[in-house]
Amino acid sequence: MRYAVCNELFGQMPFSKACSLAAQEGFRGVEIAPFSVFENFSQLTIKKKITEIRSILEKENIEFVGFHWLLAKPEGLHIASPNLVIRRRTWDHMRRLLECASALGGGKLVLGSPRQRSTPPGMTSDEVKNILREELARIAGFAASCNAMILVEPLSSDQCDVVTSLDEAVNIVKDIDQASIRTMFDFHNAREETKPAHILIEEYWPYIAHIHINEKEGGAPGTGTTNFVPSFRTLLNHGYSGWLSMEIFDVPKKPDLLLHTAISAMRKAEMSALLTGGVD
Repeated sequence: MRYAVCNELFGQMPFSKACSLAAQEGFRGVEIAPFSVFENFSQLTIKKKITEIRSILEKENIEFVGFHWLLAKPEGLHIASPNLVIRRRTWDHMRRLLECASALGGGKLVLGSPRQRSTPPGMTSDEVKNILREELARIAGFAASCNAMILVEPLSSDQCDVVTSLDEAVNIVKDIDQASIRTMFDFHNAREETKPAHILIEEYWPYIAHIHINEKEGGAPGTGTTNFVPSFRTLLNHGYSGWLSMEIFDVPKKPDLLLHTAISAMRKAEMSALLTGGVD
């Protein structure tokens, strides 16, 4: 298994120090929230930051995994805004992030951003999904040219009202039918699903290109009650070669201790999966 960590876990800590801590604890990849590194998203800032990020990743022997929280900043973005100027600005921003991913070697762009995809006043969730489907189909070729994928992230209904199940996400992916548009699995976001995590991964395996690993309660692995072994066994049986990227929703007081706890729990689950029939 390849373990990565999402960088917003480190709060205001400099990116270089965050990567150093992650590497020391055995994480080999980092997934980046763009707003945490690109500041005002000007071309000059992006160019400067890309150079800095490359240098840090090379120094720490850490790989770029991709981006998440794609639309949190700049303010005012929305994938399906009835204001066409806002909508175009949003998808132009997505193209900019794809270019950034390409400059870092390519990667996965996790399209969560609940506030920027929830149904605007005067529209229905189906209308938003239709626009999402059309825009993703339009940008799919560009994503492929950037050696990147856009992943439709299912979110729980307490976060937004558009694409709240893995089945909905997969249906959009099927409709678009492009290799650069896929979905992903997040243990915390799947807490409202009616099937266990390992069954969902098995059922939707062909469309899952990335894993966010966290406790169903939202914390880091090893801090809650989630049994990861069946899901690890399923991933191993399918020869999953992607990342298990740790995504949590607060900034710990002692990130080094949390990283150690999390990677120890994940390695333990991986070993248990192997010992109980993890590979056919």
